[in-house]
Amino acid sequence: LFNEMLQQSAVEPAYKAQALLARAVWLYRGEFLGQIDSAVNAWVQRRRQELTQSYGDALIALAKLAEQAGGTKEALGLYIRALATNRQREDLAGTIMGLCRDLGMYEDALQTYDALAAEIMNMLGISPAQWLQDLAVNIRTEEQAAAQPERT
Repeated sequence: LFNEMLQQSAVEPAYKAQALLARAVWLYRGEFLGQIDSAVNAWVQRRRQELTQSYGDALIALAKLAEQAGGTKEALGLYIRALATNRQREDLAGTIMGLCRDLGMYEDALQTYDALAAEIMNMLGISPAQWLQDLAVNIRTEEQAAAQPERT
């Protein structure tokens, strides 16, 4: 049912797609067959990864629809949940950082960057993409400017 709703949402108008995606996200209950040892049953691990990826994709699609409808805070929450399914997604981290900046949540934006940078360094031994580093610098600058008292 989860997969059917995701597939159907791809061909429906936005309002129907949003309802289908919200229902699919609600249906997702975490790790597939969590009691089964995936070291013994490799197919379980593959299926877990596929379902987790699909869940993340559903969250992203739902977030984009919420954002288009003006639900910035709702979209932000959905993007954050999506990032939790794949902590190395620079595109999601950048989107979250941008929304946080737009909402004046500079510290949250920078925490998102720091968490991503640590994850990428730990897992891959590299730094985030240059555009993401630049975004973090810009947000730090904006945060400092916002903290400065206005001069009259």
